Amino acid sequence: KEKPNGGKKRKVAASNGDVKKTSKKTKITTTTTKTQKPTKVLPDYVTYLVSLDLKWHAYLKDALRQASDAYLAVLDTIRKNRSKVENPKGGGAGGDGANHMSMF
Repeated sequence: KEKPNGGKKRKVAASNGDVKKTSKKTKITTTTTKTQKPTKVLPDYVTYLVSLDLKWHAYLKDALRQASDAYLAVLDTIRKNRSKVENPKGGGAGGDGANHMSMF
């Protein structure tokens, strides 16, 4: 005997679930969904969560401000000392630059 679909598996959707047809067996899968009633939340717990959220918001905002201040201080220092980094003492046109690490 020759099979009508050439022996290949095929999937067919039905209103009562997913039906997977194979050449020999049929498998039916159904899915059910349960709805739950919303649980009651204590007002004290809500107040606690709001205060905790506000506390962390303030903490992270302050940490971001401190990081920004530190970044701007480094940027300011680099801008002020750029000429010293580009042209260190002893490395000028008249000197040979051999003694640039000397303290005196």
